[in-house]
Amino acid sequence: MDICTEVCLPGTVQVSSWLSNALTTQRRLQLPVPLTGWSLPGSHNSAITRARSYGLEEQYLAHLVQLVDSDQQVFIADQQFALADQFNMGARHIELDIHWYDGEIRICHAGGVHLKYLDEFIQEIVKLFHIHINWDSETLGCFSKHYRTLNQTFEEINDWISQPENSNEVFIFMFDDQEDLKEWKKVQLIMQNIEYYFADIVFGPPQKQSQFNTTWPTMDQLIQLKKRIIFTSRVDYGSQMYQYIFPRTKLWSEFGPSSLKKYPVCSLNSTFVTNQGNMSRVLGDSVIYGPFFNGPSHGGVITPTSLPALMQCNVNFPCLDQISPALVNYEIWTWDDGQPSISQGPVCVAINPKGRWETANCTTFFPFACRNTVDNSWKITTKTLAPWQQGSTVCNGLGQNYQFSVPTNGYENTAIHSLAKGQVWINYNSPT
Repeated sequence: MDICTEVCLPGTVQVSSWLSNALTTQRRLQLPVPLTGWSLPGSHNSAITRARSYGLEEQYLAHLVQLVDSDQQVFIADQQFALADQFNMGARHIELDIHWYDGEIRICHAGGVHLKYLDEFIQEIVKLFHIHINWDSETLGCFSKHYRTLNQTFEEINDWISQPENSNEVFIFMFDDQEDLKEWKKVQLIMQNIEYYFADIVFGPPQKQSQFNTTWPTMDQLIQLKKRIIFTSRVDYGSQMYQYIFPRTKLWSEFGPSSLKKYPVCSLNSTFVTNQGNMSRVLGDSVIYGPFFNGPSHGGVITPTSLPALMQCNVNFPCLDQISPALVNYEIWTWDDGQPSISQGPVCVAINPKGRWETANCTTFFPFACRNTVDNSWKITTKTLAPWQQGSTVCNGLGQNYQFSVPTNGYENTAIHSLAKGQVWINYNSPT
């Protein structure tokens, strides 16, 4: 049976100049923000992408399951586009599914399957014949020796981040890895791959302990230190990974998109409140394995309807399945469509009645967005209307703790918009 599959060639996805500029603006605003307040758009199962031949077998598998139930589907590839294209779409939080298969650490969509009796049978074989079998039910999903290795994936990543125009980009890479890698003595291979490609630019536990023991660095501090990558792992391998990798459980909590209560509540699973210095990662899942697993109905998929609410609550890491420029559009909380419209010189910026940014003549009279530097709350001046240049004076008039300021994330932008009655100046006037 012949089946044709369309695959997007890596590096060919077009991102509009408006979207690219808006994403760059949002990253730039985070430069003075510690890690706990970052908002880094990302992708889920990032390297399980059709662009690298993952999921090509799904049509064959679908025909098989439909012999039993004609309504069943198989949808394997979480992503359509290569990592470089995802980077160009603004993804900076990347999940790498790594497993030991066919003599290499490879990118496989495996794990999550624990077949007790199969694993016990393998262990009995190991004991009986005194051999090593580096395979268990967690490896199910690794089908082909042609699946990309971790080394190949790191080479692809390094090619992008080594470009001069990307020299100030900061990433978080998360390993969704296999518990048995430690028992099989493969953790050191991960460390060696990191050492080879990224040793000089990784911010790891030793730097955290020695330089930021009780806090986390800002994005600007990392860039100044030339430490642009943070690695974290789902499995805590203890001292074996200490040099380069943080355990995930010490960084953030994870949720599905359906658990969010929208702004201003901004809670996940009713108890976890976002934007309080406690990091959160929300991920959707589009994978379907016939009758065995249905990601969209099990955990939900992040959609154009749900994504803006995640941004408004400053979920730190919204990680998309099927990331695309069209979907990333809904992560923009700064520039409105067609903005900035002033293309020469300094740009004075106001939040418009839609809650989005637009440029305006700096001599126009608008109220101002003022941040309380003690508790980070916001006030909008109501009695005094003035041109943009008077923002500092007007905000200081509210009290010594108030400064003319700019939102650094979607939560703050939404807070200002909810207080404003119309156009309101923000302290942003960088060139476009």
